[in-house]
Amino acid sequence: MTVFRKTAVCILISVMALTGIILSGSIPVSASAAAGDNVDVVDYGADKTGKADSSRAFQAALDIAKYSDAPVTVRIPAGNYRLDQSISVWSNTTVIATGAVITFKGTADGNMINGMHFDSNGSPCTGMKNSKCDRGAYNQEHDITIDGGTWNRNSAASCNSFVLTFIHSRNITLKNAAFMNATNHLVNLSGSKDIVITNCTFKNNIRYTGSDHSFWGSVNRSDSQAVKKRYAQLEAVHLDFLNAKGEPSKYRSDGTPCSNIRISGCTFSNVGAGAGTHHEFINDKAKYKNCGRASGLVISGCRFENIWGQMANFCSYTGSSISNCSASSASAIARVSDGSASVSGISLSGRDGDVGPTIFVHNHSTANISNVVINGKSNRGSKNSLIYADTGSTVTASKVTLSNSSPGKPAIGAANSSKITVLNSRISNSGQTAVYGKKAKGVVVKNTVISSSKDNGIYVHSSSGIVLQNNTISSAKKNGIYLESCTGKPAIKGNKIKSSKACGISLKASKKVTISNNQLSGNKNMGIYVFGPSKKKYSTVSILRNTVKQGKSKYAIYLQGYCKSCKVKSNRVGGKGYAAKSKYKVKASGNKKIK
Repeated sequence: MTVFRKTAVCILISVMALTGIILSGSIPVSASAAAGDNVDVVDYGADKTGKADSSRAFQAALDIAKYSDAPVTVRIPAGNYRLDQSISVWSNTTVIATGAVITFKGTADGNMINGMHFDSNGSPCTGMKNSKCDRGAYNQEHDITIDGGTWNRNSAASCNSFVLTFIHSRNITLKNAAFMNATNHLVNLSGSKDIVITNCTFKNNIRYTGSDHSFWGSVNRSDSQAVKKRYAQLEAVHLDFLNAKGEPSKYRSDGTPCSNIRISGCTFSNVGAGAGTHHEFINDKAKYKNCGRASGLVISGCRFENIWGQMANFCSYTGSSISNCSASSASAIARVSDGSASVSGISLSGRDGDVGPTIFVHNHSTANISNVVINGKSNRGSKNSLIYADTGSTVTASKVTLSNSSPGKPAIGAANSSKITVLNSRISNSGQTAVYGKKAKGVVVKNTVISSSKDNGIYVHSSSGIVLQNNTISSAKKNGIYLESCTGKPAIKGNKIKSSKACGISLKASKKVTISNNQLSGNKNMGIYVFGPSKKKYSTVSILRNTVKQGKSKYAIYLQGYCKSCKVKSNRVGGKGYAAKSKYKVKASGNKKIK
């Protein structure tokens, strides 16, 4: 669309307005509208009482931007408005709707608000499903602001509905507005960049009862668990990729990701999930010319209540974060997959549902977690860990407070080549082990207080890169620390371990372990126990300078089975002291008996 055509049509509109010619049926065009700066929907016949349909009036006002070279402001005065048809917003438009309540009364599927742009051949195009628009990347609608208004989709449960959708867009601002009452995503900004959303409210996903296959996919609706997880994937603010895995066959599919999105001071209430996408990008540059990971989704200072899924879905997002948010009755805080994100300044008490760990980091991702409080007491049967790293991921958790993880689940864990670091934290009343590692490439726990675990305080199996230092561990139902089949020179040093129901520290078939400068007391079975079940599964350990207070009938340090090249030196031991029933000779010296 050339500037000449836009200017010419704008002049034509001005002439029509000034000569009293009627535009769009019975809706007049004002002289101020022709100037392309400020228009008021009431001047176009909008009914502020909500009794009459204002769709045509709204659209006529919005269409001023269709051919305007200058930005256009469309004002919706305070009042109640009824829309029987969806409306489309053009580029370079600011909608100011302070105090306005706009309620959709139509019965069709789809959006209440569409983005609108000119295609490369000059024809208008919404970019929606089955349209033939050829503009991709971020070259559809742009420079749009919606300031204020309650936008009520008012959807029937059988309608597959959204409130607002802008696709392939850029420079979009939503502020001081409410978006509510749809069965699908409330706001869809997939394949868009440079988005600012501030002081908005997103509420009320309506439970869908229709049979649309594109909504449900392969979910068996008689499977209540599958249905619950499907609803949990409905991000209130949807920020997907435009490819076959993200938004398949709906829009121009060229792989465009989202980037640079800022969401702050918003409220999310009674919705499936907060913001982001649960899909991962497809690395196929031959098929998708704009292929790439999404980036820069920053969520801060928001309120989440009654969230069925994650507050943030950072799938294939890099450099993203959620911080300083409050939450109640949310199933989870964040999922980080195939990307990187930070989570900080969040307190969640009482999880609601079962969609996975409260913070789940997987598929070769990186997450930094700090100043997070999670009370995992479930409201509706959640059965997952509080923080979990899987499949080659790396998690650093500092100053976190975790309590009441689900029965049979660790509070924080790492598996399948993942790494986890826990610093300066507190973990209590774990439903299983407090800190867990299996086939991990790193388990580091320092300066952390662990109490009343329903299993071991720390349990690591078949892993390497283990450093357990300066922790306080008390009242574990089994062992304070238990390593099995671990390698890579594990170090257990400077810990205080007391009142475990089994042993303070227990090793099975672990190699080149150093246990030094620990203080152990009141552990029911033995203070330090080392076991090698066979010649192939032997243990190697250096036990140095520990103080182990033990009951009179219990051993402070006990080595059994195949303990190869083991050393027990300069320890202070109580109870029955030190003993070794090893198939190999143990080097022992300088150990002193204490009361």
